[in-house]
This record gives sequence, structure tokens and C-alpha cells, in this order.
Amino acid sequence: MQSPERGSPLQQCRERHCGFTLIELLFAVLVMAVLAAQAVPAMGNLVALARLKSATNDFYFDLSLAHSEAIKRNFRVAMCPSPDGGECQPGSGWETGWMIFQDDNNSGTRDADEEIIKVTVVSKPRVAIRGNKNVMRYVSFTALGTTNLISGAFQAGTFTVCLQGRRELESRQVVINSMGRSRIAKTGAALCS
Repeated sequence: MQSPERGSPLQQCRERHCGFTLIELLFAVLVMAVLAAQAVPAMGNLVALARLKSATNDFYFDLSLAHSEAIKRNFRVAMCPSPDGGECQPGSGWETGWMIFQDDNNSGTRDADEEIIKVTVVSKPRVAIRGNKNVMRYVSFTALGTTNLISGAFQAGTFTVCLQGRRELESRQVVINSMGRSRIAKTGAALCS
């Protein structure tokens, strides 16, 4: 192996001990710290919004499943809040979990002999899911796929999904029309208060 020529930049650096001074190194670390301090809150917001989107999509897809199961079974299928996956608990918010079941007696709540189609239990909810008056306690799909209250009136409503502890960020809504179709909409933080 040949040694570098005397006039080359590598040889000149070796002779003069080229490198960084302590001041230059501290300045570089300071610049990186400032950039990291700017990036961390933005990254936290991105993670929180991804969590919101994921929770909204999970809820939306389960509503779509209940809708399609009602049509497929040619029978009424309901979805209700259920933190334990065993029985409906209408006073508990939807964020702790929900249950989809075949509603044989059209009551909007599950009886012991009614078949459970799917259970979703959320052990550590990071979002709040609140339904307005028509969908606070249950959503009921008929064999035709439309939504009806147990009284027979059409059931349309809106669920608002917000991040817990981060109400300043945007939120999402899952809107159900009387035909049983759902859609997701972005909303502002004002609806989360």
C-alpha cells in the first residue's frame, strides 16, 4: 500500500491534525437540538392524528359490517356500545367497545339467546366516540339495509370521534343516513368540547 503523496489533501490534514474543534462540535450539537425540538411536537401531532384516523376507520368498518350482515342474513342486525362484549351498555360511550348482534326481537339490546356477530373491546381508549340522540344507544339495520329505531321511525345520526386530551386537534365524524349508508367527514376541534 502506498502512502499518500506529500502535497495531497489527506497528507496535509495528517500533518496539521485536521478535525473539528470543540466549539464547532458544540455548535453542531446545538443546531441539531434546536431542529429536534421543533420536530418532536409535530411528530406527536402526526401520531395523534394517525390514532384518530385508525379509530374512526375501525368504527366505520364495523358499521359497514353490521349493514352488510343485516342484508346477508335477511334479518335485523344491531350495534351497541359494550365495554365487556357481553351486553349493551348505552350509558357508557362507544370508545370502550361495541358489539354487533342479530337482534331477533327488535329491541336494540342483546338478549342472551341472540347471536353475537362481532365484538370490539378497546382496553385503553385514546379517543372519545359520542353519538347524537338517535345513535347514542344503538344503531339498528333492517334486512333491507336501512336504519330504523325500535319504534319503526328512520334512524339517521352522527358519531363524533375526538382524541382524548387533545381536543385542540381536528376530529372526525361518522355520519349514517336513513338508508343505512355511512361516510366519514373531517370536522374542527369545536365539536369535541
